[in-house]
This record gives sequence, C-alpha cells and structure tokens, in this order.
Amino acid sequence: MSDLNDRRLWFFVIAAAVSAALTPPTPADLRWVPIAISCGYVLLALLVALDLWSRRRQDDA
Repeated sequence: MSDLNDRRLWFFVIAAAVSAALTPPTPADLRWVPIAISCGYVLLALLVALDLWSRRRQDDA
C-alpha cells in the first residue's frame, strides 16, 4: 500500500507544478483557474503525505 501512496504523492506534486507552470500563459481573466488547481493538488499532496506519515508511525508502534 505504501508504494501506491508514494506514487500518489509524486503525482500530486508534479501535477501542482505543471498547473503552476501554466499560470503565465493563461489569459489574465482566467489565471485563477490554474492557481486554484495548483492549490488543490498541493492540499492533496499534503494529505497523502500525512497519511503516509501516520501509517509508517502506526507500523513502528
């Protein structure tokens, strides 16, 4: 299960970076879209990282 979580974490991090990279070429009135998507992916990456941390901590106990 840890391998799946690791892959999800990297997917969300890369997707956030790609979304952030798409911000400059986006028309000014729609710039909020890639910014919001980037923030969403960062939030998901943080949640997966917390899940990984808690599972590893639980396995150590």
